[in-house]
Amino acid sequence: MQLRYATPALVLGLLAFPVLSSQDSTTDRYRFEIETTSVTDLSEMGQGEMENKVDLAGELSITFAEDGGITIVLDTLTGSSEGQGQPLTPKMLADLIGTTWTAVLDDKGRLSDLQTISASSQVASQLEGNLLRGLFSYIAPGASVGDTWSDTLAYARSDYRMKYDTTVDSVTGVVDSVLVDSVFTNSQETTTDIEYTAVADTTYLGVTALAVETRYTANTTIYRESQGGIDIEGTSTGTGLFYIGSDGKYLGGVRQVESELEVSGPQIPAVIPVTANSTLTVELLP
Repeated sequence: MQLRYATPALVLGLLAFPVLSSQDSTTDRYRFEIETTSVTDLSEMGQGEMENKVDLAGELSITFAEDGGITIVLDTLTGSSEGQGQPLTPKMLADLIGTTWTAVLDDKGRLSDLQTISASSQVASQLEGNLLRGLFSYIAPGASVGDTWSDTLAYARSDYRMKYDTTVDSVTGVVDSVLVDSVFTNSQETTTDIEYTAVADTTYLGVTALAVETRYTANTTIYRESQGGIDIEGTSTGTGLFYIGSDGKYLGGVRQVESELEVSGPQIPAVIPVTANSTLTVELLP
């Protein structure tokens, strides 16, 4: 049984942050930092607690086309890890740099039709489902101090392993492969309910801005065949504060989240509780 990637991947999903750009902007660049600590309680298995800490920092370029299309590129990524989980390696981080996604903005200003154009590691697909699906949050048009609104984000993904019947012609040497079956491997479903409150007119990074508080809850179910057929279920609660410029552009903010999860599976003799705490900081780059 392996639990080494489960908690950091899930926490990334619960730390999605909002971005909104003005129509006359071609490319915006943001820096993000994610600090995550988790404790996996293996007491029921006679192994005590397993602690882990993961820090990530990176930059994203977000390019807006006139037709509403968006291209997102992960420009840089650094990180470190401590504890008893599998450590981050320079190769794992380097493999993610340059990952590119495309999307469009829906009628609420959120990302839709998100597609991965290039991804060199499995972690990139986790970023797609967990971080980018909530990258653009619903910001009420013309919001002012005292306004409240809400939104729900839903994400679902299933992966399959393809099986092919391959034959080689003994005369020509031509290889012929026919798809005969697809086997379900991994899945994730996350639903997040968010409440927004515009709390103050202020200045942030030297720019006139509207401060918006957020509160949200998330419910997640994950299945990982590659980790021994484990199931992960749990809820998370979070609060945040972000800033919107007078032109509607997201300037930055901070979000904190606490997660309570349970891990189970055919190879696990008892349900394993996992707690996690994370902080995400985002800042618009000049």
